[in-house]
Amino acid sequence: MLGIYDLKIEYKSNPNCVDNRKPRFSWKLKSDCSEVIQKNYRILAEVDGKVIWDSGVVESSQSQRIHYKGETLKSRQTVKWRVWVTAADGEGVLEEAISETAEFKMGLLNREDWLARWIEPEDKIAPDQDKPAPYLRREFLVRPGLKEARIYQTAHGLYEAWMNGKLCTEEKFKPGLTSYYYRIQYQTNDVTRLLQEGKNCWSVELGDGWWRGITGGSVKNNFGFKLHYLGQLELYYEDGSSEIIKSDREFRTATGGLLSSDMMMGDIYDARLEPEGWKEVGFDDSNWKKVHVIGGVHAGGYDNVGKCLYPGVDSDAPCHVDAELIASRSVPVREKEVFEAKLFRDAAGKMILDFGQNIAGYVKMRLHDTQEGQQIHLVHGEDINAEGCFSVEHINKPVMPVPRFQEITYICRGGDIEEYVPLFAVFGFRYLMVEGYEGEILPGDFLAKAVYSDMEESGDFTCSHPLINKLVQNSRWSQKGNFLDVAVDCPTRERN
Repeated sequence: MLGIYDLKIEYKSNPNCVDNRKPRFSWKLKSDCSEVIQKNYRILAEVDGKVIWDSGVVESSQSQRIHYKGETLKSRQTVKWRVWVTAADGEGVLEEAISETAEFKMGLLNREDWLARWIEPEDKIAPDQDKPAPYLRREFLVRPGLKEARIYQTAHGLYEAWMNGKLCTEEKFKPGLTSYYYRIQYQTNDVTRLLQEGKNCWSVELGDGWWRGITGGSVKNNFGFKLHYLGQLELYYEDGSSEIIKSDREFRTATGGLLSSDMMMGDIYDARLEPEGWKEVGFDDSNWKKVHVIGGVHAGGYDNVGKCLYPGVDSDAPCHVDAELIASRSVPVREKEVFEAKLFRDAAGKMILDFGQNIAGYVKMRLHDTQEGQQIHLVHGEDINAEGCFSVEHINKPVMPVPRFQEITYICRGGDIEEYVPLFAVFGFRYLMVEGYEGEILPGDFLAKAVYSDMEESGDFTCSHPLINKLVQNSRWSQKGNFLDVAVDCPTRERN
């Protein structure tokens, strides 16, 4: 029996944002017969029940990267499509199959579709010093009868966004790495389920990321000195009306507990400074500042082309707001495998957690019975050296002359239970050295989460020899540990 599966557009299954005006269609065939070859295909694409492309019957064995040739695609369209295939087996017997219906959504294809403005939360900064993560928030109203809500967003730096305190997406390390001078990816998510009738809160946190963080060696500010955010929330109602909430002067900004965040150096977080409830409706942000808007007349310190007018070191640095906005083409980065720890003391008496697998990722930490101001220090590493001591010497000094290396410093607010997990830092490690905490470590208190691009597994191999099987397993983990949006040489010394 002939079947059609793995329908894709632009190499993705049912993508929620496509900006190629002639996207590529792909599918695969399966059959219980041998030597099956596709003889012809027919693709039918529709928008709101109207056919926008009927390829007709095409005599071809091709089932990959077939370009769309229908009516001009428009921003925000939802396109549903199917494919019919005729194939022959080794005996020349013909068989037909029809696929399930797949779909894809078009992104914002034109610059004028973006009504949002790039906003900047920071004033004058010291480029070479650690900087606290900017927090952004605004409240807005949703009328009765909301049918759909979609958000388009990106950042210079990394971003996490919430609606009413709930993450817009589980994807990590957005918007991914591109040459920000020329193009920057944006992500699209359906957030209908996160909104409520009446008041709602849109909140965002920014991290240095590839934009201005250390990604290898000790060089920082690779693309710019300040962080920026661009977001557009589109609301569609059952009565046919719509509304756009966008990044503009209505956003307010402050800083909180995340005093420093670097993909490689790690975090410094003071829980005492975190504004409680800032992601929720009703939070008092009257003491927060208004953001600067980039571009336009008197736009918060920038001229019409996005050149910074602030006095200081970065006064001539452009912020690249004219870079092309492209729909995300990356494989999304997600949290994957989770590992429990085994506790031991090394030869120096240090508390060490062994997660049993060398990964790229981070640790979700839960602390018990902490004191206000208590400092917990975590160091991530790969090695127990010949003397039996935890060490990062083989991957750090003198190769990496940075102030910190794969570290988390957490300053407690004090309480029965505190939890912390990094938003914008990722480390290569198997072992975790814990300093400043001597409480009992219960199951689940320290969980290592592997974080990498959610790649499809295209094949596997096993045999009767355990060492060869282990080699395959190690090779797979090397690939997982070195693919976080872009390929790297190692997940310890490099983020680029």
